[in-house]
Amino acid sequence: MIIEFNDSILERNSDDPVIRQAVESAAIETWRGNHFIFGSRKTLEFLASISGLTAESKSIIEKCLGNYATSAAFLKSIPIRVEICCRQTYTSKREDRWILPVERLTHGISPTVLLTENLTDAYLYDFAAKHYALISEGGTSFKVSCRGGGGSTTPDCLKAIIAEAREWVLCLTDSDKSSPQAPFGNVSIRCEEEASEARWIAKHNSIPGKTLENVLPHQLIDISVPVELRPNWDEYNRITKTGERPWAKYTNLKTGNTVRWIRRLPNGGADRPFWNEIAREIGIDLADCTCVEFDCIRDDKCGKLAIPALGSRIGEHVLAYLRENSVQRSFQLAKKSANFELWMEIGKAVFNFGLAPKRARS
Repeated sequence: MIIEFNDSILERNSDDPVIRQAVESAAIETWRGNHFIFGSRKTLEFLASISGLTAESKSIIEKCLGNYATSAAFLKSIPIRVEICCRQTYTSKREDRWILPVERLTHGISPTVLLTENLTDAYLYDFAAKHYALISEGGTSFKVSCRGGGGSTTPDCLKAIIAEAREWVLCLTDSDKSSPQAPFGNVSIRCEEEASEARWIAKHNSIPGKTLENVLPHQLIDISVPVELRPNWDEYNRITKTGERPWAKYTNLKTGNTVRWIRRLPNGGADRPFWNEIAREIGIDLADCTCVEFDCIRDDKCGKLAIPALGSRIGEHVLAYLRENSVQRSFQLAKKSANFELWMEIGKAVFNFGLAPKRARS
């Protein structure tokens, strides 16, 4: 995360122990590669002049000043940051900028937390950020500490992190939306409420698809899918035209979408007209869906799949591939996917929130 000391710091004395301690905290975390200390040139010059700074902290600030001409424009272009202020005693938020009293920094700073519904999701989104870093213009890096929330308990985990007020947290959850106009799922709604009402550095995003599986680059799934699921994956690609159909991100890749599920969607709901159109497009007659294997007149016995299923472990298979190959190689494959923009949308969110320099050499 960018830690920006605003110009109110200039109103304090250079021998103020609170200022020195806060600057030490930010500088050491920059040295560790966890956060990015920043400010106007005048403010950074003031920080470097503070009495009693360790040689390491002073060196970090002087390095920031030395790179100011090349790094300042990029850092200013990132909207997400924690702004350190000397004029207020409470934490406030303005869009994606959190205003933090300088005294809060004297207790130390923890690495940024990436909280998702399970650890596999977090590790995968970390790779999305690594891919995004390859196209970022700033030539910098990011650092997040991955954490799983346990599915339905993710809002409770987010609430606990906020209550402790020690770690800055980005929470990413499935949207659970089956159509563009459908409401978000309960986990997403609760996490959004926790983050928006927090008096702490916390942000929530719903991913731009129904679940994790919808935003995994199709080419990464293609190379990772187990042989026993290959027929289902090939059929999915045939139906969605290799993921190019705009409705592909609302499908249920874990368990599939059955004809029975479509037929039972409420007539007045947002999902029904959306999925009626999908059924027509892929050649399913919902009014008279008959097949040899199933008694389709009795929906409770119908198991015909409109969208094939890949099971619940496809994320694990993709993660295994990502860990076994270089970031550059997996990026080159991922960017050939029809849904690559969704992957980069997540990567950008994680990258910007966890923005940090590479760890300094000892």
